[in-house]
Amino acid sequence: MKRNWDLHELIEHWTLLPKELESLQNKTGSSKLGFAVNLKFFQNEGKFPKNWVDTPKAVLVFIAQQVNVEPEEFQNYDGHDRLSRYHRQEIREFCGFRKSTSQDAKDLSDWLIQTVLPQTLDPQVLENTATQRLRDLSIEAMNLGRLHRTINAATRVYEQQFYQDISKKLSPEAQKFIDQLLTRAQSEDLNAKSASSSQAKIPTFNFLSSDPGGVSLEHLFQEIEKLKLIRQMNLPQDLFQGISPKIVETYRMRAATERLTELRRHSAPVRYTLMAAFYWQRGQEITDNLVDLLIQIVHKFDTKAERRVTEQLTKDFKRVEGKEQLLYRIACAVLENPDGSVKDVIYPVASLEKIQSLVKEIELSGTTYRRKIHKVVRGSYQHHYRRMVPKVLEILEFRSNNEMHRPIIDALKLLKKYTNSQQQHYDTEETVPLDGLLRSGWRDILTESDSEGKEKIDRVNFEIAVLQA
Repeated sequence: MKRNWDLHELIEHWTLLPKELESLQNKTGSSKLGFAVNLKFFQNEGKFPKNWVDTPKAVLVFIAQQVNVEPEEFQNYDGHDRLSRYHRQEIREFCGFRKSTSQDAKDLSDWLIQTVLPQTLDPQVLENTATQRLRDLSIEAMNLGRLHRTINAATRVYEQQFYQDISKKLSPEAQKFIDQLLTRAQSEDLNAKSASSSQAKIPTFNFLSSDPGGVSLEHLFQEIEKLKLIRQMNLPQDLFQGISPKIVETYRMRAATERLTELRRHSAPVRYTLMAAFYWQRGQEITDNLVDLLIQIVHKFDTKAERRVTEQLTKDFKRVEGKEQLLYRIACAVLENPDGSVKDVIYPVASLEKIQSLVKEIELSGTTYRRKIHKVVRGSYQHHYRRMVPKVLEILEFRSNNEMHRPIIDALKLLKKYTNSQQQHYDTEETVPLDGLLRSGWRDILTESDSEGKEKIDRVNFEIAVLQA
């Protein structure tokens, strides 16, 4: 119980109601105060105080004032004699509670196993939840020793049952796969200690535990290999159905922190459950890592192209001051002498240097600029990054229930359909989703027309647009 109470809290939780005051009429002195304190304490905590120091001083003073007894009288109240035991029974009956029995402990254990332990293994949460459960059933709270024994027994039964249930869900092939990985990891770990770092192989278990490296195709392919390795286990989709991710995380961390020899020494159900939890969550994490790397790689070749083009265009670019007036003078000169040569008509009103700067500025801000960026992106993608697309589409399944993203989902299906095709363009009868996919102003860059005037879509250009989207 908390020790500090303000006046509003005291009034709300510790005020004796008229019916409660009636139960004190045949009591006096320390007996009266002791009964009142026990009554309100029981109503608030679902149990009785062990001794007088369990009751906060502010609470004791507040109750004493209501029953017109000095607070010091409470020290004279023996909480273990016959009178106090009689008071407690009277309070239980008054509140509609009863003492707990051995059957209540068993029922509480079963309830924890079925309802609470699949969600948390935290001892404090289990204690609070179990206490509240007894209170909801109008059963007096157990003493802490008995409560902890009940919780610990329930936890042991739950864990044994959990190990058995998870291991039974794993196929014999998955169990064999886990044992082989542990055996291989241990042997490679031993070999690594006697070999030079350049000769030692990476243990499979350690390889799957490793974090992704920097943003590169090599590291993206490495994450794909990790995910493929985990999927070889064919873990059931419902392996941890109904189990809180925090529970799975608990067992996963045990597998990640224990030594390989310790993992191998566990009984089969324990070993398989720990490793299954590890691979289950690692599969989710690696999937997230893979998607993050994909996004960062696309951003990388996009921004690198933009930076490269910008540097190239601005190397000898000088912003033209008063370009509107300059264009006006050029236009007037042309209108006055439409048949004259450029040198004779335009150069007198606008120098060659200014015209070159004007062209550069327009290129840097218009369609030409976008085309230059796309050209660089296309070259980088086609000769290096494109090989990641088939591997990513093979290992990941993209889904969305948001209609706004439907064009991207449809586009990815189209990319997967043409994975092994050598065509430069998509078939003319193919439905290629462009609306809601392309950046503003990029449609004219990505679409072409054939000799008959039909629109055709270059596959490389479209793949880049899809990745950017």
